[in-house]
Amino acid sequence: MARPSYRREFLAWSLLPVMMGALEGGVVGTIATRAFVGVASQASIDLAVAIIIGAGASANLSSALWASLASGRNKVRALVLLQIATALCAAVPAILPISSSGLLMLTASVVLARVFWCGVVTIRTSVWAANWTRDVRARITGRIMVMSAIAAAVTGLLFGGVLDGNPEAFRWLFPSAALVGLAGAAVYGRIRVRGHAALRRSERNATPNAGLLPRNIAQPLIQNRPFRRFMGCLFILGSGNMMVDAPLVLALNTRFSTDYLLSIAVVSSIPIITMPLAVGLWSRLLDRVHVVRFRALHSWAFVLSNLMLFIGIALASMPIVIIAAVVRGVGYAGGVLAWNLGHHDFAPPGESGRYMGTHVTLTGIRGLCAPLLGVFLWQWLGWPAFALPLILSLAGALGFLALARQWGQMAQRTVVQG
Repeated sequence: MARPSYRREFLAWSLLPVMMGALEGGVVGTIATRAFVGVASQASIDLAVAIIIGAGASANLSSALWASLASGRNKVRALVLLQIATALCAAVPAILPISSSGLLMLTASVVLARVFWCGVVTIRTSVWAANWTRDVRARITGRIMVMSAIAAAVTGLLFGGVLDGNPEAFRWLFPSAALVGLAGAAVYGRIRVRGHAALRRSERNATPNAGLLPRNIAQPLIQNRPFRRFMGCLFILGSGNMMVDAPLVLALNTRFSTDYLLSIAVVSSIPIITMPLAVGLWSRLLDRVHVVRFRALHSWAFVLSNLMLFIGIALASMPIVIIAAVVRGVGYAGGVLAWNLGHHDFAPPGESGRYMGTHVTLTGIRGLCAPLLGVFLWQWLGWPAFALPLILSLAGALGFLALARQWGQMAQRTVVQG
């Protein structure tokens, strides 16, 4: 990729994460647990937290729509429009009434922002695949993710510190973050895509009428047995991970009585800021091995994190919970690379967008269900609710380990015609 385009990518993904850091589930969920106490029922607040926490993943159910709309079209123009739409949603908290309707508006604005951002995630994978070769893709993505992580983590900590001094400050914090996001969109509009015309022709020829029909969404799973088995293990592991954050936000508020800063730090900023420390190691590994073998090693970081979180919540030990957040960040560092790039190890030329669409649709299904189940278990069981995420992450890690051991005996072609 040309150096000017790389610089623009890097700058854009330094600005856009400030906006997304404001929309992090840990940030908005913490605000919801405190700003609406007394004006909305606790059940409504708990439900809102589950939806807000899960919005980043559940919004991926719209991925098939975005993949279909973007197929054969100008990728940069589509990305910029979606980034602008996300920024407009991010500014909505400035006008929220402190009432049950305000809680509904907050929840809806986050969900809608995440739906638009899902389009960004779905479409940008085609840009990255076109501009970066396989041998450097993970490293370049890793550099971008490091900068993104720093920007998002600092944004969360800034929100927490300011809100502890003035709980009403969210009315100007969110629109400020949205303005930074708009600046990032302006920079991204100058990106150029290598072989853009050929890519668009390939997509039009390879994926006619793709996207919205259930069969089209499921087709990569039907045609590609290794990809299907990989997605199954990822679904189990990811469900356990997504089940954690919503009850964690509630536990920090009720079991630990934390302030804004500590709560946001534990749920969002500490894991995110830890990512740059480990992303270099993970990116070098992912550049050398297939994503199946990568996940067989990487998944154990989440097992360890969920084990420590279970112990920390059970003992009401904040130091253990904080250590669990650090380990979780190590897991996120590898997870964000594999999540964005792993499907390329299975997708044939011209099919990366469709494989990513299938991948994020499955992410959306578990994102819709897992946080709600986690909150339900928290309301019903209290701290033992954190046992199920541990069990699921362990099952997913063992599944990847078994899959990696069998990998050498599988057919070397990743696309198996069914």
